[in-house]
Amino acid sequence: MQLTWVAKAIEELGGAVPDVAELTAGAAGQAGGGGARGHRRQTGSDAQAFVDRWRPKIDHMENARHAKMLRVILGEVLEQKRFFEQALAGRIDLLGQREVHLEPARGDVLPSRWIE
Repeated sequence: MQLTWVAKAIEELGGAVPDVAELTAGAAGQAGGGGARGHRRQTGSDAQAFVDRWRPKIDHMENARHAKMLRVILGEVLEQKRFFEQALAGRIDLLGQREVHLEPARGDVLPSRWIE
């Protein structure tokens, strides 16, 4: 139901809602280079561009419900941008702090999903 409101708000502003298949195909084709740092940098840039593009349009919307919903979405996008900026700055406690008795974070991937 939320997606319907978002789609209606986008269409009210003259935008087009892309098909889900188009979105997944576009995301798969974005290699971007630079590994994780490049991806974080690109994601932060995309988030800011999204906010810059939509913020002025929201002020002219007639439907207050759609405008408020889009303002909430823009706030969430800015929060995600802040998260990626902190990750780029080297913060490792973004999702919580490690216990004192645990060894330092290494970033290794386990060979198996389950640990017995």
